[in-house]
Amino acid sequence: MPTLRRVLALPPFRIVLAFVVVGAVYLLGGAAAIALGAAADPYGWAAQITRAFVATTTVAVLLLVDPRVERLRVKDLGFEPRSLPQLAGGFIVGFAMVSVTLAIEVLRSWYAVTGLGVVGSRLPILLGSMALAFLLAAVFQEALFRGVLFRGLESWLGSWPALVITSLLFGLVQAGQPHATLVSTLAAAIGGGALLSAAYMATRNLWLAIGIHAGTDVVIVGISGFFPGVHIFNSIGRGPALWTGGTFGPEFGAIFLIISGLVTTLLLVDAVRRGYVVPFRGRAVSGFETLEVS
Repeated sequence: MPTLRRVLALPPFRIVLAFVVVGAVYLLGGAAAIALGAAADPYGWAAQITRAFVATTTVAVLLLVDPRVERLRVKDLGFEPRSLPQLAGGFIVGFAMVSVTLAIEVLRSWYAVTGLGVVGSRLPILLGSMALAFLLAAVFQEALFRGVLFRGLESWLGSWPALVITSLLFGLVQAGQPHATLVSTLAAAIGGGALLSAAYMATRNLWLAIGIHAGTDVVIVGISGFFPGVHIFNSIGRGPALWTGGTFGPEFGAIFLIISGLVTTLLLVDAVRRGYVVPFRGRAVSGFETLEVS
């Protein structure tokens, strides 16, 4: 029994268990969304309730897969309350990164706004609904990829291998986006996965990563008009796909990669300076060990 308990406490087992349970929750949430008719209005109450269910259940799973649950503190999960302002800071960073990318494309005549997709009194309501939708989606993904996967791999292999592995896997998940290719998948791994893992490494909590994730998605999916659906602007994108991302969107272009690469580098340098990098271990330890952050 003690041997079995030790095996169950190992990060590889906990990671697999978390993904299986969260996968089931995600499928259940998808079924609920269909039953509630959420597809008809992606920012309506039915869709928001579904996202909230999936996000909160994922955080609960994060609790359950940690063998220290009986003595766990909130900050050990990456949701330290006193660091909550980093959520707003991260949102601003993510929003600004994509906005600067689009501004550069405008100057090069590679991106142009042709009109408003939403007008009148519905606009502020839609903006708030978009922010909530992408925030809940970011909580779900960051709790899973940074809270479970990254922390588990980090406690086993150290920060740098965990950074590489989770970034590549994050890119593979993004391969499910419309018109995705191998190139766009690799770009997502570099510009999104590495950036968000670095945000966790530099702060030792999930708030900054969640904010960055939500901020970028709000502009790319909800505002810019690059993808079909409800969005604030109608737009036309042109120019070399290498720089603009082409039909894949700005986050898959070289402009955004350069900007996100600079931010990622700054975050990693800060993580090293603060002593937040976990060294290579080469062995699995019991639980998801975390650094003590003052």
